[in-house]
Amino acid sequence: MMGTARLRARGARSRSCAFLGVLSACGFATLGFSACTRPLTGPSRPALARPTAGRAFGVSMRASDLEGAHDAETFLLESVDLTPAEVAKVFRVRPGLERRSAESLRTSVQWLRGLGIVDADVSRIVRQRPNLFDSRPETRDGMVQWLKEFGVSELEITKLVYKHIDLFFTNRDNAEATAQWLAALGLDKNSLRDILERAPSIFKLKTVSLKAKFSWLQGLGFSDAQIVRLIWKTPALFDRSLDKNWKPRFALLEKHVS
Repeated sequence: MMGTARLRARGARSRSCAFLGVLSACGFATLGFSACTRPLTGPSRPALARPTAGRAFGVSMRASDLEGAHDAETFLLESVDLTPAEVAKVFRVRPGLERRSAESLRTSVQWLRGLGIVDADVSRIVRQRPNLFDSRPETRDGMVQWLKEFGVSELEITKLVYKHIDLFFTNRDNAEATAQWLAALGLDKNSLRDILERAPSIFKLKTVSLKAKFSWLQGLGFSDAQIVRLIWKTPALFDRSLDKNWKPRFALLEKHVS
């Protein structure tokens, strides 16, 4: 019986080491699990730099936002300063957008400017994330409100819009459920704030997805404390698909090391 227990423990350690190899292959640094039992208080948070030429909070509208442009193409050309080629590309990426009224697009652009996003970056965001126009105003506003309740400053919210605008297309109930699940694992508010700053996309995930990854890691022999530390140290890893990313990479690595 003792020999069987040792073999099982050795197998669990081997699977854990193999998965750490997957992390290394994905570009993640060594995690230092020897200290996994230490309280998770989160590292000190550096001061945030103010975005260049950012506006103060408050709605800022251009004259062309209020009158003139009645169709999507004219609005994007005159109010968002896109070139004809850029407008054509946006319409290719989001079919049907060209049939939208200027008024339906104006609300989204005014939301960006109201958060202090400068005109040049409004243009960039529209070019790179035209799905902005498919998001619901109440969803965006709900996420902003949740972030404020979570203790995120207006400046930090603006920075999140600059870098991770897709977060604002997520229902606040989903983000709240994820935060509550992470807190139940023992991560304190400072740790959650740190995760939000480094990998906000984790708050877009359904808790069922996170729980499935947690269970899979347990099956590899990781302790709960190790998994929690892994979430804290490399939260972006948990944004990757279990079936399409984790399992295939692990199977490939296990094949080569066996």
